[in-house]
Amino acid sequence: MNPWLFLFVWISAQSMQIILGVLGAVKETRDPPDRYVPLILSAIGAIIPVLTLVLFLRVFVIGHSSNVAQLAGEDGFELWRLWCHSWPLMFFGNPVSFFIEFASCFLPPFKNPPSYWGRILGIIASGCATHVTLKYFPDA
Repeated sequence: MNPWLFLFVWISAQSMQIILGVLGAVKETRDPPDRYVPLILSAIGAIIPVLTLVLFLRVFVIGHSSNVAQLAGEDGFELWRLWCHSWPLMFFGNPVSFFIEFASCFLPPFKNPPSYWGRILGIIASGCATHVTLKYFPDA
């Protein structure tokens, strides 16, 4: 797959998840509080993938660094170190986020399209974040 297309899909899914989550929250204010559970789960599940996206963009796209320390160069070594130190959180957190997003899809309400499609997009975004975390293992 083209890396730019992958990045476009990931950014689109992550941003649309946030937008649809906010729209779903606005629409569900008239519902009983037990209807907020899937929305809260989806929001919690989006934290680590958003962090992964921001770090990936900063380290690899904007900073032109590498996941290998020797290839990062003098300017990219600090970015490599940032990626290396935050990688364990992303390695363990992104699969958990994927399962949280997956589980939130099986909780009602199913008739609220913004909230439900936001949860589906959360699965795509956390899957992309998990893929990037596994592909760009920090190497010395």
